[in-house]
Amino acid sequence: MKIMNWVANQLGYTAKASPRRQGLMRRTYNAADTSDRFADWVTGALGPNEDLRTSLRRLRARSRDLAMNNDYMKKYLRMVFTNVIGPTGIKMQMKIENSPGVLDLKANRQVEQAWEEWGRVPTCSVTRDLSFIDIQRLAVQSVARDGEVLIRKVRGFDNPYRFALQLIEADHLDETHHTDLANGNRIRMGVETDEWGAPVAYHLRESHPGDTSATLRRQQVNRVPADEIIHLYIKERIGQVRGVPWAASTMIRLKMIGGYEEAELTGARAAASKMGFFEHEEGAAGYTGDDTDAEGNLIEEFEPGVMRDLPVGVKFKPFDPGNPSRNFKDFMKAMLRGAASGLNVAYNTLANDLEGVNFSSIRSGVLEERENWRALHWWVMQHFHWNVFPEWLTFALVTAQVNLPMAKFEKFNRPLWQPRGWAWVDPKKDIETNKIALDNKLTSWSAIVAEQGKDMEDVWRQRIADEKMAAQMGIDLTPPAPTPPRPITEDDLEDDDNENSGNSGNQN
Repeated sequence: MKIMNWVANQLGYTAKASPRRQGLMRRTYNAADTSDRFADWVTGALGPNEDLRTSLRRLRARSRDLAMNNDYMKKYLRMVFTNVIGPTGIKMQMKIENSPGVLDLKANRQVEQAWEEWGRVPTCSVTRDLSFIDIQRLAVQSVARDGEVLIRKVRGFDNPYRFALQLIEADHLDETHHTDLANGNRIRMGVETDEWGAPVAYHLRESHPGDTSATLRRQQVNRVPADEIIHLYIKERIGQVRGVPWAASTMIRLKMIGGYEEAELTGARAAASKMGFFEHEEGAAGYTGDDTDAEGNLIEEFEPGVMRDLPVGVKFKPFDPGNPSRNFKDFMKAMLRGAASGLNVAYNTLANDLEGVNFSSIRSGVLEERENWRALHWWVMQHFHWNVFPEWLTFALVTAQVNLPMAKFEKFNRPLWQPRGWAWVDPKKDIETNKIALDNKLTSWSAIVAEQGKDMEDVWRQRIADEKMAAQMGIDLTPPAPTPPRPITEDDLEDDDNENSGNSGNQN
């Protein structure tokens, strides 16, 4: 068969494929179609860093502009640091054990007190004006807005612990610095990596490129070893070395929403003004109006409830732009739903819109959104908190701010990070559900308390302190016994019969 096909091709004939063969030849992914209707769809395959190299600076600048001028972007960034960091920050609870299951309460308390002291103003920050909670909030908000942030671990700093943190905006990391080094390392957008792609160093501008003084002189770039830098960003592609603003996919939508609102507002103001024009027919009598503008056009002041006659040949033509549009509300909802999806938050929360929402739907949306925040909790703890604490503990032991032996460092390096929690959506049902789970040994007290952002050890310690205080003041904390149900009497049965007979009469 192959020989016959070859002969036919030499003679100018083309063998016709069978219907089955034709079907196999046409089978492909529709999304890979390159016809005219998809001519504007990108088909290139750039690397993860080439995609960012030419766009990152503009993305960051536009994201910051939205953060300053767009209400919904500002609300989203507040949601990020409120839900990821919370009012009291991600807390540290030590779990040092003397033996498996037996906590070393004295050592735990000592490390916790030192950590709390270091985290206050002015100790933990090189600028001496930030607490550790402030650093957490600024870091997470910067990552959401700019896509990334750099946190430098400054060893030997002038404070009692000889250790502090420095927040560095992503602009210091030059995205145009792109080269291959003689030793085999590669610099991609200011990040130097080894042959495996692991960061080796960060090439940082000495000053922020947006500072006026920095633009007037040649910028000095310093090579900072990677072990001094915590580079916070979420990787979306393998090999990616820089972060993307979290609102990148929805920034155009948010910008258009702001423009559309401004246009509607301008139209509404014009419609409320009820402007108009005077038309003069040929030979019309002179009409002076109340005044004239700089170009000689007539101006007429209108007063409520006053009717005026116009001279013959003069007509008034009203101008009514008809704003706001009847579709404004539906359009804004549709756009904000898309923006909320791009930001991975609930529409009702982002738009402050609870119209038409019932308890079940709002509960479902809140629970789904909280799962997203919990994922970000773990991301922050893994890449930030677990990176900072071992360095801090080393210096705390060396400086004797924590009076424990350095030889047992591994024993003391046992922090448990407790992110913020939330109040129950339906307290009664949630408590009943937890009680059933406890009775069936499907959960623990610690797990239930952790969902509220608390630690079981602290809760028990507070209960003991409350009970001691109540005993000293002569207050009985014993809960009252439940009131037994009232027994049913014959009078109750007679009342039920009368009500049933009355209802039957109404039905007839």
